[in-house]
Amino acid sequence: MLLSPLFFVLVLFGIAGNEVAGYRGQQSNKPVLNPEFHQWLNNFYNQLIPDHLANLQATVTSNVSQTPKVGPTLPSIWNGTGDSIQQMGNASNQQVVAFGVNVTMMSDATKKQSASIGQEPFQWGPEAFHQAGNSTITQITLTSNMTFLILNGAKYIASPGTFNNLFGWTLGATNAGIVTWNGMKLTRWILQIPTGNTSYELLVTSDNTPVRQELNTTVPESVPVYGGKRYSQKHVFNTFHANSALVPDPFENFDINDYLEPMRCEPEVEPIKNVTMFIFHPTNNFEIAGQDLGDAQGDVFFTCVDVMLKQPGQIDHDYQWITQWSIELNPTFGQYQNCNGYPSNCLGDEHFAVGHAAAQNLGRPVLGQCQLNPETGEWFSLPVGGECPASVTPDFKQCSWRKTRVKTIDSKCLFDTHNFRSMCEVDGQAPFKAATDIFSQAFSSDNVSDGGCPPINPSQN
Repeated sequence: MLLSPLFFVLVLFGIAGNEVAGYRGQQSNKPVLNPEFHQWLNNFYNQLIPDHLANLQATVTSNVSQTPKVGPTLPSIWNGTGDSIQQMGNASNQQVVAFGVNVTMMSDATKKQSASIGQEPFQWGPEAFHQAGNSTITQITLTSNMTFLILNGAKYIASPGTFNNLFGWTLGATNAGIVTWNGMKLTRWILQIPTGNTSYELLVTSDNTPVRQELNTTVPESVPVYGGKRYSQKHVFNTFHANSALVPDPFENFDINDYLEPMRCEPEVEPIKNVTMFIFHPTNNFEIAGQDLGDAQGDVFFTCVDVMLKQPGQIDHDYQWITQWSIELNPTFGQYQNCNGYPSNCLGDEHFAVGHAAAQNLGRPVLGQCQLNPETGEWFSLPVGGECPASVTPDFKQCSWRKTRVKTIDSKCLFDTHNFRSMCEVDGQAPFKAATDIFSQAFSSDNVSDGGCPPINPSQN
């Protein structure tokens, strides 16, 4: 299904702590992004872009080693707050793919550690959550020899990306004179690199305090979807404290085992449950191992946010069919895996137990993993390693879940015939009761005049 809208730009240059995560805020002047697209972009950056940026960093290092130090004097240890925006597209038309607002950041080049801490409200959360201050997603990213993510208490190994100094390139920078930015007279430092037609720019005050940094580069042609497009990354520092560590230390009490062996819930008295789940998917593809599903309310929460954003189809967004499944499972829930794509690509190290979370990751504690989440609905992940053969009961020894397909419908029936989008807009926020009623009726009845949708027989398509 999707990862939190806070998480995806974690490992560009291997500096997750310095790289501000993409969020969605409530202010009308902020871009509003498709949340599922965040997860795909995370996979894209983690697996493909770092190869390009690693080569780019090697070029920078080579240039620096051959260039006398002329750049600004910048601290090895610092912390601060800042905003970030990242864009992708052609030279004349770049689209925002991530942004963060007033995120706390720290970097310690002597320890090769960096971190970022961000919290933003999720505007479609239930009203009760807003009133209680719980309609937020808190993200902490930690980078040392790897990049780690803490998302509303759940701990993930985000990527193998390692620490890199955000300002390392400035060792070979050239002084490009004084410029005026936002009414301030600032010194402009630049570095031009032929690889990818890449440029760096840093604006600093007279005492070398960073104010704004920008990178522009071209994505290699070999990268799917975005090959040949221009990518830009901009940081604006709201505060900057040189030679000052962040207190409390975000690496305090760090234990790698918390990430390698994610928490599981206590076994329930009832060892096996049958849970109704739904998933949007491509036509004639019924593979749900390694996929994320939701109950009716949870899937509607996901879908309503998606359709209200009116984003163009991206990756998972043009799936034409919706299938209802009956999942027989062992309710010793594990960490929710964030999965996308066919074949799937998942974030999380729970490869056997069924994963569970509140929809949109809004649950507390630990994403709502070990509790019911009636205000948001439920999300589930079905790990490949936990699937049972048809003849085997999920005993939590051999396997943890098995499936029975109940009904498949064409999403056009839901969206076009029954005007699902308008009900999402009427509801405006979770629990999306009107939209959930329409969604449920589409599966309860086969009669269109009764609000139902006719079943699809895959063998006839």
